[in-house]
Formats: sequence, C-alpha cells, structure tokens
Amino acid sequence: YLTNSWLPAKKIEIRPTTFARYEWMVNHYVIPHLGAILLRQLRAHHLEAFYPTCWRRVRSDPSRWQRRRSTTST
Repeated sequence: YLTNSWLPAKKIEIRPTTFARYEWMVNHYVIPHLGAILLRQLRAHHLEAFYPTCWRRVRSDPSRWQRRRSTTST
C-alpha cells in the first residue's frame, strides 16, 4: 500500500523534497520493520514496537537524520 498507493498519491500533493524524505523514511524505517505485516493485520502493538526502534536509530547517530535532511533539501 505505501509504495504502490500512498506514496504516488502524495507525490502530486507535496514538494519534491518532502516526497524524497517520505520515500526515504518509508524505505529505511517503515518497510524494514512493518513491511511483512498486512495492513489489515497491523495493530497498535506493532506500532508501539516500531516507534522505539526508529528513535534508537536516530539517537544513535543524530547527524544521520540531519545529513539526510540536507541532501533532500537541495
């Protein structure tokens, strides 16, 4: 759903830099952690387990997010 429906729909609604950031986040965070779960099976406990994983990755290398932001904003 995310890559076949949601992202393409967003692409026409948002700036290219915002789309690039969304696409990167989906590919590097959402799909690796939640991609195997069907949308109709996705529950709160899946998301509750996903959020700390994302924060750990950002906190372990805060410059990673900043680097990504700077490369998508050019």
